[in-house]
Amino acid sequence: MSDLSVSWLGVSRSAWRQRLEVGALALTAGVATALTLVVWLGSEPIATIGGAGAMLLATLTGRRLLRPQRGGHWSVRADGVVAIWWDEGRQVSNGVAVAFVSSFLIVLRDGRRTLEVWRDATPPVAFRRLSVALRWRVARTVSGVES
Repeated sequence: MSDLSVSWLGVSRSAWRQRLEVGALALTAGVATALTLVVWLGSEPIATIGGAGAMLLATLTGRRLLRPQRGGHWSVRADGVVAIWWDEGRQVSNGVAVAFVSSFLIVLRDGRRTLEVWRDATPPVAFRRLSVALRWRVARTVSGVES
């Protein structure tokens, strides 16, 4: 078997996450504005124009207001155990739980805190190793003999 270990990697800003957050903000603002205008004015064309304007404004301001969150660092030990090193308290948590695993996002849970690892913000090999370590949880033994 190959080595699964990954040294400590910091959580980086994800372009996918930023686009999803801005899109959700824009869609919410547009729908809320359009519904409000329909109720107040009773005019669907004015509501459509107002909703589109709100979506544009939310998209422009959302890019400036939404900042990436810093969470911590993660690693996979040679025995397949995933660990998180939290930035705020310099605390290391070994054997974290898995909240979500997909081909583009992995969410690690340590108690009440979560750490999001996005595929586009992580080296490809490290993301695959983390995914394998979490999905299969293969019991591995580390031997002192190189093969």
